[in-house]
Amino acid sequence: MLTVRELLSDLEIEPLTGEATLDAPLRWVHISELTDPSPWLSGGELLLTTGMALDSEDAQREYVAHLADHGIAGIGLGTGFVHAEVPAALLEAARERDLVVFEVPYDTPFIAITERAFTRLVNEQYALLRRSIAAQERLQGIVLSERGLDAITAAIAALVGGAALVFDGRGD
Repeated sequence: MLTVRELLSDLEIEPLTGEATLDAPLRWVHISELTDPSPWLSGGELLLTTGMALDSEDAQREYVAHLADHGIAGIGLGTGFVHAEVPAALLEAARERDLVVFEVPYDTPFIAITERAFTRLVNEQYALLRRSIAAQERLQGIVLSERGLDAITAAIAALVGGAALVFDGRGD
């Protein structure tokens, strides 16, 4: 599973806050300039913004509170538009919530971040699909060759890397 730490490392971007939560799974990347995008998020997203609506310290603190309460994975703030650097009030609020915040320099387009994340996420899903197909083919081969319940149970145990038990309808 892709983490914020892995994505930021890939992009050679250093986090400014949230060291303890860098290894949280990253589910998606979203871009928004809304003052409260949380109604359109489901948690685990990395949110990219230029902070156009974050024009006061109170707005910055409220923004972090909404997103942290919604379980967001982190915030990337694009500098060079409204803010020359990530605002101190936003960083302070993020430190209080242990929320990852990082600066996206002006010369780093948001699309570069989303493409990197999506490529990693798609590759993870593809690898999972390939393992699923391989497991299904293995079990199907055992069933079609009529090798019996012991072979099926042994194959399942090997696939899950643990023990597998078969019980009859009476629990025996």
